[in-house]
Amino acid sequence: MENKFYNELKKFKKAEKVELGITHKAEEFGYELEKGAEILSDFIQDIIEAQGKGAKELNRLEAVLRIGEKTAKEIEGYSKELGIKVPELDYLNKRISNFKPVLKRANKFLK
Repeated sequence: MENKFYNELKKFKKAEKVELGITHKAEEFGYELEKGAEILSDFIQDIIEAQGKGAKELNRLEAVLRIGEKTAKEIEGYSKELGIKVPELDYLNKRISNFKPVLKRANKFLK
């Protein structure tokens, strides 16, 4: 397309060439802006969908966290009462402590 444009451009006088050159640039910028608007609209739609899915998952995981913390307290009470060590309790407590910073970060974006 560039060659065709420049071949046509050679036929015109200097003033006409400048005008055609500017017009050609205007068409290019217009095209870029139109395509850019479409791309940004798609990104915005993806973000909106991701936020909705993220918010649902966040709510679900907050409930899992509450139940997990309650379960950990129960297991801890029973293990002290019986005088035994429960390795699953350590695993659960580690996962709870690892999850809390992620939850805090997710809350900034999704609520």
